[in-house]
Amino acid sequence: MEKLPGSTLRIIDANLNRIGEGLRALEEVSRPLLNNGALSRSLKNLRHGLVRVELAA
Repeated sequence: MEKLPGSTLRIIDANLNRIGEGLRALEEVSRPLLNNGALSRSLKNLRHGLVRVELAA
């Protein structure tokens, strides 16, 4: 497997952070405003899954 340049890895890392922030914002909206615990849990699981993938890379 070819190693990615540091600049590419920084771009990927920044976008993973943005995705995580977006999922957290949606989670915050789904819980109190939509009163939808199931959706909130699903978004949280997605966000936590993203972190696991990020740490494995």
